[in-house]
Amino acid sequence: MRTGTAQIITAFINGKAKTIKTTRTDGQSIYYHGNLIAWRNEDGTVFCTLAGWGTPTTRERLNALALKLTGRQRFHQHKHVQYYDDRPIDTNEIIQLI
Repeated sequence: MRTGTAQIITAFINGKAKTIKTTRTDGQSIYYHGNLIAWRNEDGTVFCTLAGWGTPTTRERLNALALKLTGRQRFHQHKHVQYYDDRPIDTNEIIQLI
């Protein structure tokens, strides 16, 4: 996990604002290049999406969050298809992490 990613994820989990280069959190949401990729509802449920961009860096950010919250990295790509666990997903699909 990249150092900047780890700092953003820690800030998000602690409800703190932080910006590092192209990724930022306000403590309730995470944005990558201005695209909302993860957020927490008032009940504590965390959702995420590739926001239409199945890039290695988007997956890295979301996998860091998934690893911290669920103990597993869940996003990957195989033959140009995006997956969450073993299920193919659309890059705009919303996934509930916890």
